[in-house]
Amino acid sequence: MGDGDADSVTLSGDAAGWVRSRARERGVPPDEYAQRLVAAFRTVETAERVDLATTEDVADVERRLEALDRDLDEKIDDVRSRVVQVKREADGKADADHDHPELADDVEDALDAAREAERMAEDAAATAVDVEDRLDAGFENYEDILETLRDRTNGLSRKVGTLARVLVDVRDSLKPLVEAANRRNAVEKLKRSANREGIRSARCEECDATVDVALLTRPACPFCEATVTDVEPKSGFFGSPTLATGTRPALEAPQVIDDPAGELEDIADE
Repeated sequence: MGDGDADSVTLSGDAAGWVRSRARERGVPPDEYAQRLVAAFRTVETAERVDLATTEDVADVERRLEALDRDLDEKIDDVRSRVVQVKREADGKADADHDHPELADDVEDALDAAREAERMAEDAAATAVDVEDRLDAGFENYEDILETLRDRTNGLSRKVGTLARVLVDVRDSLKPLVEAANRRNAVEKLKRSANREGIRSARCEECDATVDVALLTRPACPFCEATVTDVEPKSGFFGSPTLATGTRPALEAPQVIDDPAGELEDIADE
């Protein structure tokens, strides 16, 4: 395995067999592999300070990955329990004055959790890459450790995807609940306005039909389906109260947070 000059290494017996075996596994000539070992040994022996990953470094990375793993598990469990809680609250609260602003807050909090989980997974991947770069200088037993780190980083990425898919389900479940709550709120606002003016029934501005305001279940005329925006008192002695129709002002529309579908689905697909 070489002629013994300054650029070659000569080995025999078990040592030579071991080098040949390891070199074959890595697809390099035995001489080149032996020279790498010698170069690594010289670096460790002569350098005043060698920036190589130590056993403590690897243990620290493993501890950080374990912490990230636990944190992601907790986030996924928290989001799932939050979905169940929100659905129960929405089913149990029929008060029309309650427009469920906390539903939108829960979706936004859950989305923040997904962003944070993705960031944590990216940090873990960057840490693994950094450790790999530092280990390239020698110590072949670290290759097994790196494989473990890669596997665990991939596991974290899969959990981020799971969390994102849960959040997509949360969004799809909460959106109709928020819209229904806001429709009820709009009807109650019309009824309160009519009650303040002492109005029991009013003429629809769109179809001229007489509508009993107290019986409204949606902010729309039950005869022509025109959107009702306000209850206006009669004008003049012979006039009659009117249900104003048209497009509901932007501030009266169902209040739903910006649709996070694109961002969540991108995370879920990664």
